[in-house]
Amino acid sequence: KPNIVSIVEDLSTLYQSRIDVYFVTSGAIPAGMNKLGITEKPTDVDRLRAISTAGQPQLMAMYSQLFDIFNQNIGQVVYEDLDFKSQQEESTKAIYAPMRELRIIPVINANDSTTRSEATQDNDHLAYQVAKLVNADLTIFLTSSEGLFRNFGTPEQKLLTEVKYIEHELRNVQNGKGTQTHTGSAR
Repeated sequence: KPNIVSIVEDLSTLYQSRIDVYFVTSGAIPAGMNKLGITEKPTDVDRLRAISTAGQPQLMAMYSQLFDIFNQNIGQVVYEDLDFKSQQEESTKAIYAPMRELRIIPVINANDSTTRSEATQDNDHLAYQVAKLVNADLTIFLTSSEGLFRNFGTPEQKLLTEVKYIEHELRNVQNGKGTQTHTGSAR
């Protein structure tokens, strides 16, 4: 938890300096596992979806308490894959202007409880979609994996230390399997 406190403090400081912040987070499933006393991550998708319903309120309560320390309001934005289809994009993007006016940091997560799409449940992919949607100048991934790899799992595998052009650089990124509690797959 000490690491997340400093992340929250940094995000609050940036936002209070009038730098737009879009905080894409994972953690509903691990938070649900913790709440329910489950030690091994199930493989059944419906069970994982159910666990996420117990974890999502825990996750947001934690973030709310932490951001309150720094006098920063947050609001939850939950996405599904459909939200990034071309006909939905303007509606999806429209929430951010009033949030900026009200000085609310969006805390963004995949809707694990209603979606079966691995692309939406993967917050690495979700962060990419949000960065593209809001035309972000900078995207920072904080992850428990070694980093982002081009040609993952092949002899040409290479760790990317910086991605300057997201569209070009991410064409050859392949999916990994995540960890025992997390599903992030950008490798």
